[in-house]
Amino acid sequence: MVEWYFKDMDGNTQGPFSTEEMHNWYVAGYLKSDLLIAQNPQNGFNPLRDWFPNPNLAFTPGASGAPGRNGSGPGQEDELKWYFLDRSRNPQGPFSTSQMRQWFEQGYFEPTLQIYDSSKPENSPDGGWKVLRDYFPNVQNAFLIGTYIITDVIRSFFSSEQ
Repeated sequence: MVEWYFKDMDGNTQGPFSTEEMHNWYVAGYLKSDLLIAQNPQNGFNPLRDWFPNPNLAFTPGASGAPGRNGSGPGQEDELKWYFLDRSRNPQGPFSTSQMRQWFEQGYFEPTLQIYDSSKPENSPDGGWKVLRDYFPNVQNAFLIGTYIITDVIRSFFSSEQ
């Protein structure tokens, strides 16, 4: 069973609480997007909006949130480089490739989501804000690290031959 903790308005840790309890409180409007939450308080707290970028899925059965600002380790694939536009068209990020993949697999991202890879110059053909399916034509492979690197290599190879 997943246990949740949060920081109250005085900065005190509250919990553990079940996902169902958290969901009920969220639906009732008691938990705001800037509430600091954690599954393991020793690993630190992150805002609810970082755990669940799609607020409609916050604490729903099967939706396992994860803090977007914590990469899973060192390496290029976990560089905090991805941004996306939320429903209000506000940029969110930066997030790691592995975090973006996790959210994609959980159904948070549609193929029409506007994303930006900040590791590429904005004025380059591969840079700037684009819809997810333009970055990843095979949408099922979105944010797969190996596929992304291979796609970049192939794209670079063919563009240099022209």
